[in-house]
Amino acid sequence: YRDQIEAGELRLLAVTGPERVPGLDAPTLREAGLDTEFTNWRGIVAPPGLSDAERDKLTGLVRKLHASKEWKESMKTNGWDDAFLAGEPFGDFLDEQDRRVATVLKELGL
Repeated sequence: YRDQIEAGELRLLAVTGPERVPGLDAPTLREAGLDTEFTNWRGIVAPPGLSDAERDKLTGLVRKLHASKEWKESMKTNGWDDAFLAGEPFGDFLDEQDRRVATVLKELGL
């Protein structure tokens, strides 16, 4: 959203990560008084019931894509941090995200 912010088309109130974003004048949610943080992530998921061989093949493909020059250029162009996780560690991350979101929604009465 950086282009829209810089063009004045979008007003940035806060960033959701643990640290401020270089080049953007906005506090973190925590600095703004909300004791939480969320990260923006992307993922590739598959249906349940994959064989070990299918899971290994898909995980290998994701690792190959992550290592590609094109992905590294996209991360740099967009100012994204590299927090790559694959396989079970990514599943654990998703479980933790679900717990955190549920806690925040409950605290907000939603």
